Amino acid sequence: MDPLWCTSGQLEVTAGEVEAALGVRALPVRVTNVADAPCVLEGYPDVAFGHSLTGALDVEVDHGGHTVVEDPGAHRVELRPGERAVTVLGWRTPAASAVEPADQLHVAGHHGARRQVVEADTDITGGTVSVTAWALETD
Repeated sequence: MDPLWCTSGQLEVTAGEVEAALGVRALPVRVTNVADAPCVLEGYPDVAFGHSLTGALDVEVDHGGHTVVEDPGAHRVELRPGERAVTVLGWRTPAASAVEPADQLHVAGHHGARRQVVEADTDITGGTVSVTAWALETD
């Protein structure tokens, strides 16, 4: 592991609004470096899905996959203090299900880091969710 990798204590995670179009969904997830020093993200976030009352959902994560936005591919992103990086989660509109949809995302900057829980309004009940690599967010 790179000693400069962003830790959960350095990152603040937020979920945007779900965008829906023609049977697909997209949800931007952002991390902001809230530390006093730069840190590094590389590749794809570690993401899991859950419901606040019923627990974890069985969701397969596909890096890149069929997302509705272009995946920049795994590359090194250095976040200076106050800078943000974004990943986009993409999935197809699910069929009717008795499973409660995910209302929580469990997100870490990289595999092996401690995940943070963030609330999100999704209709994810299982299946496959594609995830783009981290990209520096520019305004």
